Amino acid sequence: MATTDQSAEQPIENERAHFLPLLLANPNYFGTLQNSPLKPVKKIASNSSYEELKCIGFNPQLNLLEGVVWIKRNAGYDGGICTNGSLEYVSFFLSYDNGVTWLPQGTTNFPVYDVPGPHPLEYAVSVTIQPDRKFCFENNLPLVRAILSWNTPPTGPTTIPVWGNVVDTRIQIEGFQFIVDLPDLFRRLSPVWFRRRPR
Repeated sequence: MATTDQSAEQPIENERAHFLPLLLANPNYFGTLQNSPLKPVKKIASNSSYEELKCIGFNPQLNLLEGVVWIKRNAGYDGGICTNGSLEYVSFFLSYDNGVTWLPQGTTNFPVYDVPGPHPLEYAVSVTIQPDRKFCFENNLPLVRAILSWNTPPTGPTTIPVWGNVVDTRIQIEGFQFIVDLPDLFRRLSPVWFRRRPR
């Protein structure tokens, strides 16, 4: 994969540099809260110019939902590696009814910093899940939703991140195999059958 050197010539927007103070002053500053009485000041939704969740998948051997996040720019993450930097949050949800309802599967996070040099930087995230399983003769293909949000954790499956994005995909959950040992079954049933057979 080719990398780019995105230097400080790209200005950091005021809305990025003062993100948390702006939210504290007006939780709907960016217009991402539905049905809020607070008026937005500057609408920004799912801006993925700084970070982006590129893909999600399922590891069936380890029961892991996994994702890959790209950190795209050199700056805009609240400080270099000798500071606290900031956090990227990823929340995962499962739906067994085609998105009508979503079940939370966990939220993870990792620190990010202003780092000069080639970008993007790639980070892997994962959460362990215990998915509902069915017998193998019935498809079990739930939807997965993952929400990437910078500096504020997603509050639910309908969260619209200001900085970040949402990815939906479908996965397959391995089913229970229905295996019957017929010779063993006959051995177990035969004495009972002969004892109960009418004369």
